[in-house]
Amino acid sequence: MATRVLGERIIALGGGRTHMDQKPNLGVGFQMHVRPGDEVSVGDRLATLHAKDQEGAHMDEQLLHSAVSIGDSGQVPELRSLVSHRIDEHGVVEF
Repeated sequence: MATRVLGERIIALGGGRTHMDQKPNLGVGFQMHVRPGDEVSVGDRLATLHAKDQEGAHMDEQLLHSAVSIGDSGQVPELRSLVSHRIDEHGVVEF
């Protein structure tokens, strides 16, 4: 799963912030229903997309399809830390 791509898109939609004084729009984003490594079948809902408008929803649906990959059951996904950056009074700090 290309989590950085998804996170950057959420910020672009207004659901995140790049500066401390910005207020995120809590009505936009991706709600994931499965985790990396979960077994899925054809027709399973992987995520729900929340967008401000139809145009944003269409673009994000395409992005979500390109950001998520489904592999063979024998593959073990690389799991990373849930938090990669922190925003403080000095700006964005990478962990």
